[in-house]
Amino acid sequence: MADDWFGDLLREFYAKYGATGEGPPHDLNICALLGIGSDVSDDLDADVEILKCLCANSHLSALVQGCDHLLEEIRHSPEGSLFKEIATYLDDMEIEPSAVYQGIMWYAQAAVADPRDGKSARRMFQSAVKSGCSPATFLSYQVTGATILRLYVALVYLRGDWIRQAVGRATLDSAPSLLRYARLLNHEVVRHLRNSLAHGNITPTCAGLRIKDRDFEVVLSPDILNKICTGIWILHRSILTVFAKRDGMEDLPGAFNWTE
Repeated sequence: MADDWFGDLLREFYAKYGATGEGPPHDLNICALLGIGSDVSDDLDADVEILKCLCANSHLSALVQGCDHLLEEIRHSPEGSLFKEIATYLDDMEIEPSAVYQGIMWYAQAAVADPRDGKSARRMFQSAVKSGCSPATFLSYQVTGATILRLYVALVYLRGDWIRQAVGRATLDSAPSLLRYARLLNHEVVRHLRNSLAHGNITPTCAGLRIKDRDFEVVLSPDILNKICTGIWILHRSILTVFAKRDGMEDLPGAFNWTE
């Protein structure tokens, strides 16, 4: 098989910074697929240098892997336990129901902006392609934009300060699910991601979104970003469900589950 230096770099990056199974398969030659030789464009060359630096940084890769492991803990935690803990500490959290509801609605609108899920976004994509836009480029812009919108709603608008304050009043054994969320919202990767979003220091690369917050810089893969969005969405969706059951309100229809 012909040399696939770029595919090997991507596979190494996703093995160290991505979720399980993320990245190109070993039997797919990315260089041959994209027609990449030893010389690349300036934009891709910059991405390559960033990925090489990240792959050599074992401390940073361990930090991202630790965040992913915490997300997996949250993902596989019993849903009933989260509901029970929220119900117990709901008054201490002092949450405004309308703020949670608005955040959920805005998050849903951001998700619909993804052409892989939203019909209106797909129509926009089709119109752009008919107008002469590159399909790959426009699709990348749409998917990246939808991801940034979801992240902004989940991490900037729905900051979770009241979760950290509420968990501070709980004992370790009485609210393990909420404590996992407190750890997630306080995790170094998530804090820097939130700051990068708030200050606009986030840019797309060939392997994910590059975030920069002062001296902290990393590329977060699509699967890791989706896990962060989904986990925080489920927390707020669960809070709204508990509000509805406690106050006799009609809950929002449907459910939202982790994607494989």
